[in-house]
Amino acid sequence: VREDFYEFILHDLKVYRAKSLILKDENRIVAHSLVYDDGSEVLFFGFFGAIGHEEKHIEFLIKKLIEFAQNHQYKFIRGPINPPTFIFGWGFMTEDSLEDLCISKPVNPPIYQELFAQHGFYIKSKQGTWEGKIYKVPEEELKKYDFEGYEIYAPKEWDDKDSKEGNMMKYYHKRGFIIKFPMWLTSKSPFPWLVNRVLRKVGHNVLGKNVIYSDAYVGLEFTEIGDDVFIYPTSALSSHAVNTIFGKITMMKIIMGRNTTLFPGIIMGPNALTTDNMVIFPNTVLHKNW
Repeated sequence: VREDFYEFILHDLKVYRAKSLILKDENRIVAHSLVYDDGSEVLFFGFFGAIGHEEKHIEFLIKKLIEFAQNHQYKFIRGPINPPTFIFGWGFMTEDSLEDLCISKPVNPPIYQELFAQHGFYIKSKQGTWEGKIYKVPEEELKKYDFEGYEIYAPKEWDDKDSKEGNMMKYYHKRGFIIKFPMWLTSKSPFPWLVNRVLRKVGHNVLGKNVIYSDAYVGLEFTEIGDDVFIYPTSALSSHAVNTIFGKITMMKIIMGRNTTLFPGIIMGPNALTTDNMVIFPNTVLHKNW
């Protein structure tokens, strides 16, 4: 494993002020949970597990997790969310889960979900995955297919810079540069909080109070973001979408209700909408008109 990979993991743990709850039995570690927060009233936990999945150890650790939240005045507990989620994933397995391992997939068997439910926890979000062997199309079959019904379209007008379409493309990219350049300057400056001020001045953006972009890909234009919105690193907002490989760009407003949280790896497209107090969990695509 590359050494800089550990530095990447440690970066997330430091940012979220992570701590470990460790359960020992005769000086031997038998269970563990990571606890961390993002500065809000929510206590997050991750990497929750007990050796051998012993029920008594799982239950004891759940009680200590609740006790920790109460002692530190947290109002909510959410998890398991294992940073960085695009590698270690989130959630517990259900009864019909496959035990095969893959990136960002839960590893805890269903007993964890059952025991958490017995202590008053409820399911906030579900995620389904489809697994199986990829069918390889034989080369002989591909040769038989004549692509009837498909049209390959490559207009010449895009190559003519003085045509109507060519001028439109030049205008599109120039206006994009005018918006992106001040954003780039502020994001690389010692004062990244200036990003919000720039967004309020350009691109027809409306940003509420306490909007936090945590090293995410900001929505450059046509965004309407309510108060107390938190966007985790690696998430992206885009009010533009290219509908085909030959052009046709959609530009529509993105609206986020107050107190929305976007976890890492989320893409939010044109005309996507979140209502107040909505939490979007990792690696989700809010496609156009979502």
